[in-house]
Amino acid sequence: MEAGSKVWVRDKKGDQAWLLGDVVSKTSSTITVEIDEDVVEKVRTFDYEPGIEINDVKMANDKEMDCVEDLISLPHLHEAAILHSLTQRFKTGSIYTFTANAILLAV
Repeated sequence: MEAGSKVWVRDKKGDQAWLLGDVVSKTSSTITVEIDEDVVEKVRTFDYEPGIEINDVKMANDKEMDCVEDLISLPHLHEAAILHSLTQRFKTGSIYTFTANAILLAV
């Protein structure tokens, strides 16, 4: 997760689960993210320890991965990525998707 990377940030204060943003800086103990959407707290800083996953910041997939047929093909598979992919599929009318060809999801 380097400066310039697209990430999802948990929305603890608003009505969305996750907000898309860009990492603007990273030090040995903090990551600062600028949120893409118009929110009250546009820039957020998160403390972290190297080697330990940050619960409130997750890597975003590339835009071309928004509507994959099988969610298991997402490079970054986590709550934010799944919700985003399902939302994009719903908007395009592609309401069926799979997870590893074993589970059919319909939205």
